[in-house]
Amino acid sequence: MNDNRKVTETSDYWVYYLELSNYNNGNLIGRFFDLDGVTEEDHKEEVSDWLESFDRNYEEVIVGDSDGVPEEYVSEWGVHNDFFEINELLIEEPYLSRGIIEAGVKCGVPLKSIYDAYVGEYCSDEGFAEEFAKDTGLLEGLPQIILDCISFELLSYEIMHDYDSHNDFYFRNDY
Repeated sequence: MNDNRKVTETSDYWVYYLELSNYNNGNLIGRFFDLDGVTEEDHKEEVSDWLESFDRNYEEVIVGDSDGVPEEYVSEWGVHNDFFEINELLIEEPYLSRGIIEAGVKCGVPLKSIYDAYVGEYCSDEGFAEEFAKDTGLLEGLPQIILDCISFELLSYEIMHDYDSHNDFYFRNDY
């Protein structure tokens, strides 16, 4: 069988499947699959083509290893369809990165709402609060003595009720 381990060197996201009946009988017959930018349909077709390439009729696989794919998207039996939905969203919305999308998911933002809910990347809640105050005009016209007294830490406590963040990516929670 064609050894395609090179996938592990050229792809940021891959999975290694083992053919299940052979695995259960102590034989390791497997293949690496590149998941970078791949749709769920294309992935299933590639796995199916691989299983059909054997002389026997094999139908099932088990995950032997993966890399780059967040653990919540990998089960014993395959890669969850949400991972492929992220791949498709990356194609549709090139403005978003995988890091932004994964942070949005961690914040509970539905995939279809991430583009609209995303507000930016900030180093801290205080930094976000300061930019928020500047961008919304809250600080305009205030004398310097008052500006010097503003606590962006306290402001962040107030405005973070309406926002969520993960890994410095910030999202509105009113999607």
